Amino acid sequence: METLGSVPSDQERILSELGDVEFTPVTAAKNRRLADAVAEHIAFDIRRGDFPPGHRLPPERVLARRFGVSRSVIREALFLLKQAGLVHTRQGAGTYVISAGADPLLSPDLDAEAPAFKGRRRSTGAMDSAVLKERWAISHGSPQLTWLFELRLGLESEIAAFAALRADLVHKQKLLEALHALKNASAEPAKAVAADRDFHLAVARMTGNRYFVNTLTKVLAALEQPMALSRLRSVAEPELERGIWQEHAAVYKHIVEQDPDGARDAMREHLNAAYTRLTGTVLYNSD
Repeated sequence: METLGSVPSDQERILSELGDVEFTPVTAAKNRRLADAVAEHIAFDIRRGDFPPGHRLPPERVLARRFGVSRSVIREALFLLKQAGLVHTRQGAGTYVISAGADPLLSPDLDAEAPAFKGRRRSTGAMDSAVLKERWAISHGSPQLTWLFELRLGLESEIAAFAALRADLVHKQKLLEALHALKNASAEPAKAVAADRDFHLAVARMTGNRYFVNTLTKVLAALEQPMALSRLRSVAEPELERGIWQEHAAVYKHIVEQDPDGARDAMREHLNAAYTRLTGTVLYNSD
């Protein structure tokens, strides 16, 4: 059986040289088709509900046995699914489903009607040059980054308001735990990014509206790289890190006090501040 070529780890270098050339992260055409086929089949299983959001996928060795392919093919298929916004890998914990549908922000071509695994020929297109260019643009302060923050500003401000109106004691406790986790992770960039994401998703879950949760999950996934870079800077400045935590604490305070207007304003202030930390400019000025 042929094996996969190495997936380039330095996407910045690859993208800078990409131009109009189609990006293929494997060298063996046969295995490229195999990885596409496996990715399509797993995506179909996710949409069918076999692996709902939050569910951990089987280990690589189990998937390799199931599909009759090498573990390198499975790793490439999981890489495609991650780029498509369907799964997220937690270091040392496995691969988890984060969405039951393809990422509408990047529009990967994952076939929801994929038939049985054997004989699959159609490419997913989940990791092509257009997707990589979009991620490159988001990560490097282009208009796409601003557009995503504008989306967050409108979306999350109202999420916070609805959360203040609908939150019960159980959700309030979970949000408090997320706030503590954010504070405890402040010295480690990777953990801080994950804790930040978990806090915002906890607010979304308080609304009881799964569309809020699904949409926000995809937006935050698209912003993962620039937010990680922002955290790398902030951990070196304790005062800045403390300010970030206080912004989240203000959102928490207004939600638990069932103050929708205050929660909305606190979230807007936080997102404006987050955008300024990333770009040095103001996203929205109401004055």
